Amino acid sequence: MRPILWLLLTSVVACAQQAKPATREVTLRLLAFYSEGANPELHAHDAKNQDQQPGAKTPLKNYLNHETSQLRLLGNEVIFTTGPQAPAKLEEQAGRVTLPEKGHLFLLLFFPAEKPGTYHIMALDDSTQAFPLGSFRVFNLSRNNIRLTLENTDYNFKPSQVMIIDKPPVRANNHSGMNAHAFINEKWQRICSGLWPHPGQKRDLEIFFENPQSQQIELRGFRDISPPVPNAKKAAP
Repeated sequence: MRPILWLLLTSVVACAQQAKPATREVTLRLLAFYSEGANPELHAHDAKNQDQQPGAKTPLKNYLNHETSQLRLLGNEVIFTTGPQAPAKLEEQAGRVTLPEKGHLFLLLFFPAEKPGTYHIMALDDSTQAFPLGSFRVFNLSRNNIRLTLENTDYNFKPSQVMIIDKPPVRANNHSGMNAHAFINEKWQRICSGLWPHPGQKRDLEIFFENPQSQQIELRGFRDISPPVPNAKKAAP
């Protein structure tokens, strides 16, 4: 009887383990594209969580540092609210995003939506394999072709294109002379110019976008001041 009882018990445990929904653990950093969009009281909810438990606090910041938020999800979709309670209806959501199926480190970029207090959210792979230390990650979110020039090297971007520049050309002072042009009305027009310091042991996020008020293409940058990650992939200077 004892062997039979043990077999029954192990079968019950195995069935219980199989019935338990699979979860994934993700680590998030939330970044507001506009500084006024920051919200320290933003909360995240698993869209597939049927228990409707209070959400995890995930502060939305206007800068990047080492602080992260951890979530355990049944699926890939995350809903954000301005309070801890799960949203009972769509109007209570501040935004939602579907995370890539692969990976566990994500940077979420929050752009203002039409309704005040709501967001369009873009999920980016935040791992150092996708975004190495010492590199620039450059986005062209405008509708025009962009030409970025660092020293004498051109980097051409089509609309929606993303590029990692992991070996930026620099001067003796470890800075890059930067010029940016957009192809507007069948000709190249200068957007901006300046000096970009080499990221060193950090990372630098640069985004070309169209200002909805001025209709001009602008460049906005965020320096990632998170400390170097142990065993992380580092771009050569």
